[in-house]
Amino acid sequence: MLEALEIHLAQPALGIARNGTSEKGFPPRGVVVEATGLVDGFPIHTQAPIESPIFYHAGVGWIRVQGAGGTYLDFEVPCNGELADVKVAWGFDEVATNEAPPSVSIAGLPSSVACPDTLALVVSASDPDNDIVSLRWAVDGVLLEDPNPTIPFTEAHEITAIVRDARGATTTDTKLITCT
Repeated sequence: MLEALEIHLAQPALGIARNGTSEKGFPPRGVVVEATGLVDGFPIHTQAPIESPIFYHAGVGWIRVQGAGGTYLDFEVPCNGELADVKVAWGFDEVATNEAPPSVSIAGLPSSVACPDTLALVVSASDPDNDIVSLRWAVDGVLLEDPNPTIPFTEAHEITAIVRDARGATTTDTKLITCT
């Protein structure tokens, strides 16, 4: 008897997008999954690629996934002292997705400063999924290491804030700050 079964991605999977649409897909063997579980008290573990291509369409707040010929994983489990073939098939339909990329604003920075002077760079950033993983700054196209820098001004600079979330969605805001 199958007592427990968990299926996870065994490695990151990168889809292929159809230009200008929200349609994406994975080629055959492009998604590798790992299954672990318990059959009649015996642990099982297997890792295998999904043999059929998988297509998905992402819309606002939902995602539809469809495998060509079904999405399934074949593996063997112990059964009465022998190995039995098992096929697990599944589908997804209208499941919630991550909402949107992060937002960022540096509107609070002044448009000009009295030079020479220093300016602490501050940003207003948020993400609907609360998964911001980095905030970076670029000054005149040069990426800074410090996420909370104070920079000297002796001339005008183009300041850019770069915010990235856990899914890799990135948003920027740029402002030119001049000297007076």
